[in-house]
Amino acid sequence: MKFVIVIAFIFIGSALAIYQGDDALLGEFPYTVSLTHFDEHICGGFVYSNYFVLTAASCLIGRSEWDVAVVVAQYSLILQDPEENRIQARTFYINPEYNETYRTNDLALIKLNQPITYGLYVNFSYYDEVNDTYTSAEVMGWGAIMDGGPPSTKLRKAIVSLPADCQSYGIEEFVLNTMICAGIHDLGQDRSSPCEFDQGSPLVQGDYVVGIASKNRGCGGNFAPTIYTRLAAFYPWISNVAGKQPIPSLMDMGDY
Repeated sequence: MKFVIVIAFIFIGSALAIYQGDDALLGEFPYTVSLTHFDEHICGGFVYSNYFVLTAASCLIGRSEWDVAVVVAQYSLILQDPEENRIQARTFYINPEYNETYRTNDLALIKLNQPITYGLYVNFSYYDEVNDTYTSAEVMGWGAIMDGGPPSTKLRKAIVSLPADCQSYGIEEFVLNTMICAGIHDLGQDRSSPCEFDQGSPLVQGDYVVGIASKNRGCGGNFAPTIYTRLAAFYPWISNVAGKQPIPSLMDMGDY
């Protein structure tokens, strides 16, 4: 059995959890990972390849590689899950254009100390540009289920609406070319959104990750929409640091 010590974790100028979301299914998002700091969940991320994970730069600022690990096949933060594996971080690659003041270009790659073993509950995901013909996307993570609360003990998911209006952030905080603005999905009483501890979590359309949760101003309610880093805008930097992603037709599960 694993145990999690819950601590207060504050994002400057933002509050990212899956507020009013639903529990995910075991193995539903095999590319989603939990980032831990001294074995405590701090952020989300997703598997780019067997040695690299993509997350938000703001999750790593002020932290050491030796204190951060990536947990794959994670579903429960308190129970051991099938194929769950904790892998130590080896190197942080913070996007060189990351602006900590306005949290722009909020993207980072983590190179792991050993390769990820793919399986039924662990896999990578391709990323792509957001599809503007869709009116929604899905986000998942272990964020708090209420503003100011501890992390969820289970992986949760929520539908968010596209497009949304992030002009209230101002031109320094929201840059359309490098960010995605996704709003609260309102179905009656269900006003779902990311919250604390969801930072770095993937925003997904269909089979592709299109964004990384970066910042918002509160969970649910009448808060401004959530801003996500637009992954397609960073293709040159990502491929230069981490190389190309695997080709499924050439993968042999026994080689990982």
